[in-house]
Amino acid sequence: MMCVCRQKFFDDLNIPPADIHLEIGSGTHAEQVGKTMIEFEKVVRNEKPDWIVVVGDVNAICAGSIVSKKRKYKISPYRSRF
Repeated sequence: MMCVCRQKFFDDLNIPPADIHLEIGSGTHAEQVGKTMIEFEKVVRNEKPDWIVVVGDVNAICAGSIVSKKRKYKISPYRSRF
């Protein structure tokens, strides 16, 4: 479930809701990266994208980049600086 403050951020910027939520939750760095890699790889296998743009914090970029490179996808990481 998305927290109210995050929903307000998306609403204020007129950003549509995401099609896919990985639902990772909190945990240690290793737990978050590991869970993100597992869930993101499922998405990549199903969606079969041409490119992957990974946006987020250090954990998200780390996990997304590893999955993308291991599956031989072109990747463009972008670290958010909010």
